[in-house]
Amino acid sequence: MPYCADSGADLSVMSRAQLVKLMSKDKFVKLTDLTEEVKVKTAGGLIIRANSSIEVELKIHTAAGPVCLTMPVKCLIIDEDEDEFIIGKDVLTMLGIDVDRQLEQLVTNGNINDEDLTGCDDDFEIGVECDADVKVAIEELIGLAISNGFPPERSNELRTVAFMFDIWRLKLGGDPPAKVPPLLIRLKEGVKPQKCKARPYPPHIREFLRDFNAELERMGWVYENTRSRWASAALPVRKPGSNEFRQACDYRALNEETEPIAGVMPILRVITEHVRGMAHFGLFDFLKGFWQLPLAPECQEFLSYMTDSKVYTPTRVPQGCSDAAFHFQSTMETCFKELLYKHLLVWVDDLLLYASSVDEYLEKLQRIFCLINEFGLKLSVKKSSLYQKSVKWCGKIIDGDGVRHDPERIRSLREMPYPKTAADLQQFLCAANWLRESILGYAETVKPLQECLDTALRNKKKSKRAAAAVPLNFSPELLVSFDRVRDLLTISATLHHPSPDGDMVLVTDASEKGWSIVVTEVQKWDTNKDVAGQAHRLLTCLSGVFTGSQVNWSVIEKEAFPLVTACEKLSYLLMRPRGFRMFCDHRNLIHVFAPSESVKKHVRGKLLRWALKLSEFRYTINHIPGTHNVWADMLSRWAGQSAEMSIRRVTTRGAQQQQRCVLRPLDEESFVWPTFEEVRRAQKRQRPQSLPSWLKVNENGIIMKGKLIWIPTEEQALLRRLMIISHCGAQGHRGRHAMMTQLASVFSIYQLRVHVDKFLAKCLLCLHVKGGEIIPRPWGEAYRSKTRNEALHFDFLSMGESFGKDQYLLVLKDDASHFCELVGCESPTSAVVVRAILQWHSRFSVPSLWISDQGSHFTSEVMSMLCNKMKCDQRFSVAYCPWINGSIERLNRDVLQVFRAMILEYKLDLDHRDWMSLLSVVQCSLNHTPLPSLAYKSPLELFTGLPPPSPFRHAFVTRSGQDILIEAGNSDKIERSLAQLRASIQKMHREVSTAKEKQTLLNKKKERGENIVNFSVGDYVLRSRVDEKHLNKLLVTWVGPYVVTEAHPLYFVVRSLVTGKTSDVHASRLKFFDDSDLQVTEELLQHITNQGIVLDVQEIKQHRWNAARKDYELCISWRGLEEIEDSWEPFLSMRRDCETHHKPAENTRFPVQQVLTDNGGEFMSESVESWYAARGIGHIKVGPKEFTFKFMFWLYALKNAAYIKTRVYAKPIEGVPCERMFGKKVDTHHFRKFGSFANKYVFKNMLCTETDTQWKIQSYMAWIG
Repeated sequence: MPYCADSGADLSVMSRAQLVKLMSKDKFVKLTDLTEEVKVKTAGGLIIRANSSIEVELKIHTAAGPVCLTMPVKCLIIDEDEDEFIIGKDVLTMLGIDVDRQLEQLVTNGNINDEDLTGCDDDFEIGVECDADVKVAIEELIGLAISNGFPPERSNELRTVAFMFDIWRLKLGGDPPAKVPPLLIRLKEGVKPQKCKARPYPPHIREFLRDFNAELERMGWVYENTRSRWASAALPVRKPGSNEFRQACDYRALNEETEPIAGVMPILRVITEHVRGMAHFGLFDFLKGFWQLPLAPECQEFLSYMTDSKVYTPTRVPQGCSDAAFHFQSTMETCFKELLYKHLLVWVDDLLLYASSVDEYLEKLQRIFCLINEFGLKLSVKKSSLYQKSVKWCGKIIDGDGVRHDPERIRSLREMPYPKTAADLQQFLCAANWLRESILGYAETVKPLQECLDTALRNKKKSKRAAAAVPLNFSPELLVSFDRVRDLLTISATLHHPSPDGDMVLVTDASEKGWSIVVTEVQKWDTNKDVAGQAHRLLTCLSGVFTGSQVNWSVIEKEAFPLVTACEKLSYLLMRPRGFRMFCDHRNLIHVFAPSESVKKHVRGKLLRWALKLSEFRYTINHIPGTHNVWADMLSRWAGQSAEMSIRRVTTRGAQQQQRCVLRPLDEESFVWPTFEEVRRAQKRQRPQSLPSWLKVNENGIIMKGKLIWIPTEEQALLRRLMIISHCGAQGHRGRHAMMTQLASVFSIYQLRVHVDKFLAKCLLCLHVKGGEIIPRPWGEAYRSKTRNEALHFDFLSMGESFGKDQYLLVLKDDASHFCELVGCESPTSAVVVRAILQWHSRFSVPSLWISDQGSHFTSEVMSMLCNKMKCDQRFSVAYCPWINGSIERLNRDVLQVFRAMILEYKLDLDHRDWMSLLSVVQCSLNHTPLPSLAYKSPLELFTGLPPPSPFRHAFVTRSGQDILIEAGNSDKIERSLAQLRASIQKMHREVSTAKEKQTLLNKKKERGENIVNFSVGDYVLRSRVDEKHLNKLLVTWVGPYVVTEAHPLYFVVRSLVTGKTSDVHASRLKFFDDSDLQVTEELLQHITNQGIVLDVQEIKQHRWNAARKDYELCISWRGLEEIEDSWEPFLSMRRDCETHHKPAENTRFPVQQVLTDNGGEFMSESVESWYAARGIGHIKVGPKEFTFKFMFWLYALKNAAYIKTRVYAKPIEGVPCERMFGKKVDTHHFRKFGSFANKYVFKNMLCTETDTQWKIQSYMAWIG
């Protein structure tokens, strides 16, 4: 009941009405009649009489805390209507309190003078005197604000605001609780009091508990409660990095019996939008925030806690109870309601003040201090900041541009050692998850580590203590995964604040294992650029993995899931008046909004529910075919954009670039070998104030670790020179282990492996010779057709000799249905291809797209003319990368497999030349066989609509002997039948399309250890020699660098820095060398020319005899180089290289045979021809000599190419077999050399008397020409 403690009454007084209420609550209250009536005189002179009294136990609630009286107090009962219980002087005197002093003296046990009372007054004047230590601390805050960018000329205004109110504390004392509603805890119905058992503690902890709680009791925050029926255990916890303790309480049992408040904590990624465009910030923290809030008296006993000797009951809100955080958050939001989300963000006891100008900031700073003072709250001087331009709030760096993660936090995670226990891994993953919203593709990268942790803690507690007892043995694969996650942390990007007038962009990606979402914003959309060329500002990332039943989802479900997830979880970004742009393959949404009947019922229902969810949003679909990988561009856009890297490149790019361009640092004039004196100076500069025990100084003044010289890692220049000595020059650019062994034998370097890896990554010469011949890259999406006869693949397949002239097969394949045709031919020429395409056109109509490799028979002029006439598109795959056109390559493998099986089946294995007789059978087998990739339909059925014949038709299908006459229907019936046929074929094609997509997803996204392409247009790359034939083993594997000029979905276009020649190269043949800022110097160009790069021969100018080599040399003019760079090259070497790289191509307009007969050649007389033939036959009969018939026959072919085609090839000369004439099995490929140039170089004097060697040179020069 309310009471009055300073009425001046001599005795305690209670009204009759209050007595009745008391007796209704407690039946043991005993009323006693007074022997003599007591008269009470009030301040106004009114006489009040009392005839009875009672004895009561008092518990007085004061502003400083509750005060319990241990002895019953006599109280007079009066009949007047008095609302308050009047405490008399007898009670106060009994407690040792002077009635002329304040009741708070009971709590403070000290002398309180009038000056002390002003500190507790509600109304403060400006410039209230503060404690000297607090005043010094505030001055330090003002100085720090000026150093953070606050205008010095306005520091007096800031000082006035800072000292305006008594709100600062270094530590809490006897301040009253805040003037806010107390926390009221509601327990579940029927809960019984719970009391823990007393716990024994060691002496030093008992001393801490005793002293700590005595201080709390002195300040009135707790009081000893010997009658409490509730008690939770007090838990002393050691503070990290010290021998001190802090006290916590184990309220878990109480929290389970509490009905929690339905509170809402703000979502950080949402509320931080309000600071967009702000430039001035302040950060404030309450001192012991929870302890400043009052606790409702009726709930105090619930939160009592037990030490080793006493039970204490708190009067303030303790941290740890279930409602504490929600109550504190809601209370602060109520107190600062007028500033909330306009100029203030609140997260529990942390306040973030922001403004757009200094004037506005000072105004709002004064207002927030006024509110803090009004509600009696206190701020911590040590944890607050009066002014900053960017603040570290809730573990993140926040400014007006966006939110980024604390670099120190990222650095500490990067430096974490490999986990040894499950607790170590658990701690790492929990810390890394805090950064996942700013990292693309986080979930799939961290999945192996998460699975390892789940396996280790299976059937065990997930607590840190339990996990610490579980050891981990990391496999090499897990070590690689751990390194990948650590590397991924460094590319966490800045998350920008969304603006109301920007274009929202949603890009999603899904794989077999997981999904990812990226939401960006484009301030001004440029309609002249595609999505990858826009100025994107990253807003957030989401990623996850498919688990449980999701793993078995169909392709369309997995592709649609991230779209729906984005709309559910990111509605605060996507629900905008202007809507958002959705970039995806449009077929994904078609399946969501209109699932076909072939989709299972429960899946169709799920897709329709997802469609309903998507219909709530306004969006514009921007169709992206699967071949345009926007996701890869988004991934590369933010990869490596850490704050440190951007700052380093802005300030010291030039110096770094010059360092990196040094190819041979040991040969540099500026390189100086380190000396002991230089090491001594470096150690002195980085020497700690007190040397650790493991470091000693020897007699020469060198700091040693055992027998090793200590090298401080801060001395990067010295460290780099030591690494150059241990790696370059005579050390032969050996690997990491050799280099570490060399350094570790002399020096002690902290984290040596990290420094060595960084050095090796920048060694330009190592890039040329280390690593495999190719770099595995993620598979791109090949062309995929859903309509029959839309795309036609074709390729030649060498089959070997046959009984006829045919040695090749032209294989044609429809992309959508896999329907194929096989055409036998004598040689792979463009005439065969043209004839086959025209025959395909006559039966099925012409396909709109032709896909093949870059063979001359496919790239010839006649093919180009046919393609233009038929209005078709011709697409070529990159050279030496057959898997890009994998559809036809897969069919080639099936053709060979079926042919081999048929040859064995029909016993043709003794003579394989009869393979042409099996051609129709093989084609029938390929087209009639149902395939899983075609939803168990056959190519024939999908292409023509005809069912394939069953192999059991002869045994189980009977026919009657009567002919059946079928009457032709009318036109309507025919139309209905055609419509049914079309619908049936379309249904089959949809089923096949779904099956193909599922199989593609299963094959495409398997872990293969690929390396994502880390270069773009303008960067410099090395090119692999893997596709060069007759390669000298001493040549480097990777040559260059080249500059990337164009990027295509399946290949890159690179340009040579020396010749300027461009070429198409697959990404697996390219390795990153340097970015677009590389300085192309004379040293670099000379370095490129020394690598043995193959150049084109433009002209052979002359020849000479080299006596030292005992061989002829040719003077070569190189294509793309100046005349001064002509060189003398060995004859045999040039002959070998030119045979490899300068084989003449077939004439691009006509087949070879047409050139030879129509264009003609200069024929010689019959006697000359007979002379050559006779001489060649003569050399064959006598055996091989230096000048063999094989060479003479090629020389003969140069002169009489047409005659060879029409006569010699068809009829062996004088009965000599062609195989002996050519020196090898007859192959029409050997004749294609003479098609283009046979009539260019014709020797008029073929019978001159030069030596055989001179004949070789002349014929060779003619052939090169």
